[in-house]
Amino acid sequence: MLLLKRKEKEFNETLEHLQSDMATLEKEKAELKEKLMHSSKKVLLEGLTKSAAGPAPFAFPTHAPAHPAPLPAETTPSSSSTVHDSPLLLNKISHLREALRQSEMEKARLMGDDLRKKFEALPPLRLPAKNIPVSDDTLEVNRLIKQAAELKRNILRTHSQCKFIDPTDPKFNQKSNNLSTQLSIQRMQMERDVIKLQAAVARLAASRKPGAEIRTATTTFPIPELSKAMNDSAAVELGHLSLPLKNTLDGNQPLPLVLGMKEIRHLHQMVLTMV
Repeated sequence: MLLLKRKEKEFNETLEHLQSDMATLEKEKAELKEKLMHSSKKVLLEGLTKSAAGPAPFAFPTHAPAHPAPLPAETTPSSSSTVHDSPLLLNKISHLREALRQSEMEKARLMGDDLRKKFEALPPLRLPAKNIPVSDDTLEVNRLIKQAAELKRNILRTHSQCKFIDPTDPKFNQKSNNLSTQLSIQRMQMERDVIKLQAAVARLAASRKPGAEIRTATTTFPIPELSKAMNDSAAVELGHLSLPLKNTLDGNQPLPLVLGMKEIRHLHQMVLTMV
């Protein structure tokens, strides 16, 4: 910070010197232009005076001179009023402009370094949390975490809370058996809860791995045709079986047989052995 202030002070002093030098040079340039203008006017007036002092228009000489005197060169205002700056002056102005440009660049660099240090010293920005919708997997994970924590609390509470029965109580045996039964039921229930929780965790872990789970859309079971067949109480005709008999009283009248699945299989095996 002190270096920046010192450089800024030096820059201001250099700028003041440059401005004063440029003002002095501009003043000298204006004076030179004014002197040149006066000298041009003076030369112009002298030329006009010499032109007016020449011979009269109606005076004709009797003898022409052998060598006529040359006429004075005519001085025009445009040629006499041309301003040429001094090379030394132009060189000095160029050096002053270059020094001013270097000073401005140095000041800009120092200000940039100071601002960069200030930015680096600032604390980091805290971005607001994005409102990201919670997925179904995240909800399931949170539910399993809560369920596991609750199950752990129940197990610890069951093992930490000990119940004692007074041995002098006349119903000691009955109360002891009831307590043992109750503890066994609680232990079995907790074991079932642990198994269910493990299965849910394994199922969720499998669903997150590609290819570890196959989801299918199956139809309801049983299908309507099977439900109709199961609810139908009438007998169903499966086939005809013809057997040769010697003494037939009813001729070729069919004899209906109501058989179950086991009897049908037995009859089928008997027919196969006869063939």
